[in-house]
Amino acid sequence: GHPLRPSILTDAGAFGVLGLDLPASGRVGSGMSSVAIISDAHLRGLEDPSQASLVEWLDALQLDELVILGDLFHYWWGYPGSVWPPFRPVVDALARCRARGLPITLVPGNHDFTVGPVLEHDLGIRVRGPHLRVWGGKRYLLMHGDEADWTPGYRLTRRLLRGGSFAWLMASLGEHRGYSLLKRLAGSSELMADSYEPALLNTQFAFGESMLGSLADLVVMGHVHRPRVVTADAGTIIQLGGWVCRRTWLRVDDGDATLVQGVDGLRVDQASTRRSHRL
Repeated sequence: GHPLRPSILTDAGAFGVLGLDLPASGRVGSGMSSVAIISDAHLRGLEDPSQASLVEWLDALQLDELVILGDLFHYWWGYPGSVWPPFRPVVDALARCRARGLPITLVPGNHDFTVGPVLEHDLGIRVRGPHLRVWGGKRYLLMHGDEADWTPGYRLTRRLLRGGSFAWLMASLGEHRGYSLLKRLAGSSELMADSYEPALLNTQFAFGESMLGSLADLVVMGHVHRPRVVTADAGTIIQLGGWVCRRTWLRVDDGDATLVQGVDGLRVDQASTRRSHRL
């Protein structure tokens, strides 16, 4: 098995006892449904063109469910009852989705891991860790994707930012100074759009491949901002690519997945997905 697999199965309740909301029949959402899955918008503020395009996309969305796989925001801190004003347009767009009756599930990412309480309480968005869903009889394992990165520097940074000392610092700084710090720590989302090295792309693929077969038929991840669909022996691995650089997202219709692009949902070219049996 993959050496990272035991870690994710015990990581912060990510799966718990695999943490799967499946009834005894083992079928969730197995009827006809259309689902949009999106990740990595890395929204930076009012002047960010990604926010304007995402608001347009959300207002036009006419599917049965929306799943967000993390890093909707490039930086976010969960100050109780507060939405940072530069992010108000997209939060309002999500509220309009909810008002239309659209169910929304959010898996926080490494840039917005504290986003859950505000959106859950104010908008009724369901916040979950990595989890399994079944659409059209196919098992989809959904996660942000940074779970695959076990380089020492990244794991140390992840632990520090999620620890009690950093939470105390953010509370002490207050909203304005706290967001100023987060913005500096997050860096430029423009510079990071294509910054991931092939090693991380392939590590994420190997991590996803280890989940196929007994656990899932398809593994869907964000985090790495390059879209790719790869068919392996035991199933399919989908790396979403992210809204921030290519406006890519996944459409699932009765279990069949299509990687598409932009507000119009145009299918991503075969060459862009680089379908292959092995990397």
